[in-house]
Amino acid sequence: MGRTELIRKLSAKVYGNLSTKNVQECSKFCDAIVEVIKEALMNGEKITWSGFMTIEAKERAARKGRNPQTNEVVTFPAVKSISCKVSKDIKKEINGK
Repeated sequence: MGRTELIRKLSAKVYGNLSTKNVQECSKFCDAIVEVIKEALMNGEKITWSGFMTIEAKERAARKGRNPQTNEVVTFPAVKSISCKVSKDIKKEINGK
C-alpha cells in the first residue's frame, strides 16, 4: 500500500467519505506525524506508540569489511540506523493467535 492509498483509507475511516478537503487534511496530518518522528529521532529520542510500535535510532559501531574482488580490507565508519519493532499484539493478530 502506497502513501496515497493509505491517506485515502484514513480519510474514509475518519470522515466516512473521500472528499478532496478530507483527503488533504489527512495528508497534512500524515506529513506532520512524519516530521515529528524525524525530529524526535534526530534528537536521540525513542518513540513508543503503545499497541503499535517502537522506533529508535541506534548507533552502529565502525567495522572492518573486505572487498571480495580485491581482498582489500575496508573500514566502514560508525553510523546511526533506525530500529523499528512492531508490538506483540499486532504480531499475534497477523499470525491469527
